[in-house]
Amino acid sequence: MLKKHKYVGCDFSDSATIWKYLSFTAFLAMLEDKSLYFTRAKCFADPNEFPVYENDAEVFPMKKEKYEEMVEQFKKKAFVNCWRLSEYESFGMWNAYADMATGIAIKSDVKSLFSAFNSIPQNTEIDVLVGKVNYDIKEMTQKPGWRLNVLYIPFAKTIPYENEKELRLLYHDYKNEITSDYKGYSVDIGTLIKEIYIGPMTKPYVKELIEKILSHHGLNIPVKQSMVK
Repeated sequence: MLKKHKYVGCDFSDSATIWKYLSFTAFLAMLEDKSLYFTRAKCFADPNEFPVYENDAEVFPMKKEKYEEMVEQFKKKAFVNCWRLSEYESFGMWNAYADMATGIAIKSDVKSLFSAFNSIPQNTEIDVLVGKVNYDIKEMTQKPGWRLNVLYIPFAKTIPYENEKELRLLYHDYKNEITSDYKGYSVDIGTLIKEIYIGPMTKPYVKELIEKILSHHGLNIPVKQSMVK
């Protein structure tokens, strides 16, 4: 089940608004499978994901090469799902993670995310950590047990990324052999999604199309045009 990661940023309220930006295809897969998809960390191209810093060897009692290898092994079994903590849409997020003409933004809140995930019986058998990504490495390294706990690593990034305001979900599947770069977990879509926004450059007829698709799935969710100009 979803659990707040007590060792990283958990200073967000249940009512906090969250956003997920995704392609139209990913949105359809989410509806069709009634699932939230997690991506294997080793697939991330961004070198600032799961970072290893120069002073880690001083903090962690092993050679830097061994430490880097430990992180790489962790990435092979770690799966991540990302949201943005913000009251409002983001031009940058539309640009980076969706498409101005065809992308989708899902609006929800923290309480609905937890309820949608934890209401599925089989999800109670796994532990998925939820926490804010910390963009202040100096602050992060002051936390007790920094680097002695590998579960810190996925929740650290550098300051240039702070505009992402990321809320991250992490599942570490250390027990099983990994055969796929994605994991889908069933969720209650009607509970999860509060509103759907179509891209700022999307043609008006797409709104009607999405409303028909939602109706086909028995969902009555408001569909709105993005306010981003």
